[in-house]
Amino acid sequence: MDHTFSCPQSLVPKAVQPTCTVVFPGISGANPLGFLAGIGLFRVVDGISQMPTRPDWLTQGFGLAWGAPGFPHAPVLHLAVDAAPEMSVIENSLADHLQKSPMDHPCRNVVELLKEALSTKKKDDIPSLVTTWIRAKYRLSPDGEGWEWVNALANDSLPEEASQLQTVRRDNLLGNMASVFRNTGRDHLRRAMGHSWDYADPLDNQSFHWDPSEDRRYAYQWNKPSGDPTKKFSGGMLGANRLAFEAWPLFPLFAKGADSRTKGFAGTTSRDTYWTWPLWRNPLSIDAIGSMLGLSELQSSKPDAGILRQVGIGQVFRVQRILVGKTPNFTPAVAAI
Repeated sequence: MDHTFSCPQSLVPKAVQPTCTVVFPGISGANPLGFLAGIGLFRVVDGISQMPTRPDWLTQGFGLAWGAPGFPHAPVLHLAVDAAPEMSVIENSLADHLQKSPMDHPCRNVVELLKEALSTKKKDDIPSLVTTWIRAKYRLSPDGEGWEWVNALANDSLPEEASQLQTVRRDNLLGNMASVFRNTGRDHLRRAMGHSWDYADPLDNQSFHWDPSEDRRYAYQWNKPSGDPTKKFSGGMLGANRLAFEAWPLFPLFAKGADSRTKGFAGTTSRDTYWTWPLWRNPLSIDAIGSMLGLSELQSSKPDAGILRQVGIGQVFRVQRILVGKTPNFTPAVAAI
């Protein structure tokens, strides 16, 4: 078949001539948690760059790409400055910027929404409650801070539906969110970004369940999955989860007929739901990344490598979203091209 494909302008990197790079060797974009952590990190950096007190290393253009010698799946920050900052400088900037509570974060509106929905005793009341809440908030502040978070975690057309990126059970999400925010410190960020992951953080109640290693069925381990004591002292990467959370607005939830879909996902059931994401070679802005994640070719059963390489995509990974009992899990990622 003869394919014709033109690169959308939103995917063309801005006219930035980066002079140095910072590689984050601890993060692997071949892991769903790692990919989210990489773009979440970049989204935080983009936010810092818009502050009046932004550091000197963010006063010029910058972009995110993937892959460096020795680290083919690592996120790489491209900077248009003469000298790259030390990793510790970036760690400190991130730690100072990351909020310690969801109620101090732009996601607070949707946190309030989910709390209210969970407190509703009659399940049949939840859709009308959530729809009323969202519409009222839109009327009050249609362009207000944090709406990207509402769009990522809720949809007023199908308010009973959750994001396909949400793999923590709805009744556990807010508690896990609060723990991840509260407990993440500089050392957790350092270990997540600069070192091979040691999974030395407690997993219990402080994870978003995005790492396939968290699929802990009987066949995979010695301990009973429910109440597994090892989760209280190991199994998680807290810093990676905190950074990955910041990527969620790049995956908005939208209605498609009677079902809801999440950007980057295909399918609607536990048997046919897959998430596919790209790793690109050229530095992109945050807006260009948002467009890249929604490319329709990524959702093909066999993505065309030639088409994707025209927009600088070098690798594509895919996971299946499955249910183990009532808990969603991601399978280990496989290369789609």
